[in-house]
Amino acid sequence: MNLLAIKILSVLLFAGGVGGKPPVPAVTAFQKMLGVYRQLRSYSERARVEVTFTSGGKIVQKEMEGVTLLFQRPNRLALVIYSPTALRTLEAFSDGKTLTVYESKSNRYTAGPVGADASSLPALLKKRAQLQTILDPLDFICSADAAGFLSGLKYIATEKLDGHPCLIVTGSPKSVTPQHGKKSAAMRWTWYIDKRTSLLRKITGISEPVKGHAGKTLETVRLNISYRILSVQVNPSIPAASFRFRAPHGVKKKPGLIPPWIGK
Repeated sequence: MNLLAIKILSVLLFAGGVGGKPPVPAVTAFQKMLGVYRQLRSYSERARVEVTFTSGGKIVQKEMEGVTLLFQRPNRLALVIYSPTALRTLEAFSDGKTLTVYESKSNRYTAGPVGADASSLPALLKKRAQLQTILDPLDFICSADAAGFLSGLKYIATEKLDGHPCLIVTGSPKSVTPQHGKKSAAMRWTWYIDKRTSLLRKITGISEPVKGHAGKTLETVRLNISYRILSVQVNPSIPAASFRFRAPHGVKKKPGLIPPWIGK
């Protein structure tokens, strides 16, 4: 994800949307969705992520990313993110004992131990790959209770997305601790929950205006994120070899942090 996006996400509030009379209470729909993800034995997903920065109503920067995700309990992971804008790939593989993170532009990787279950993965990805989950399927699969800090969940509407009726729900956190004494920017997150499967079809997020670099210029910008899930397999059979990292020719193992996912 873009570095500015990560910086903003690290200090965000989540703001709710407009209300409405839901066919199913928003809290019930959200908790049911979380329960489905927590009960998955394995999971496969392809997604498209669009990150844009707007200033004065105009797009000043736009990035597209392709995501391929494989997961198998208790802690196996294969995550590949490709940025066609930057011609850059970030890969993270957990074979159950070791989490390996590879970045194509520097052509190097780091490796270290992984926790006994999936709960350690989001924090390890943030620490070692500087990659932040965004209340997405991987977050919900790994977290014991991803909604534990959310309050004020609200139903917006029921709409079809790619032919699938979806409940559209938004929410806000119970509390946020300010960082470095600075006031946090607010961000609104929205989840499109498939009424039939209770799986996510789409996630969107939009921030309040904040000061940040859009390209080389410091401007007042809004961060917009769209995470569109293109295909899903629930509890598929995944070979163990799919979770093993295979170093490309000439790659170097190097300690320290992988360069930030800045799309450049």
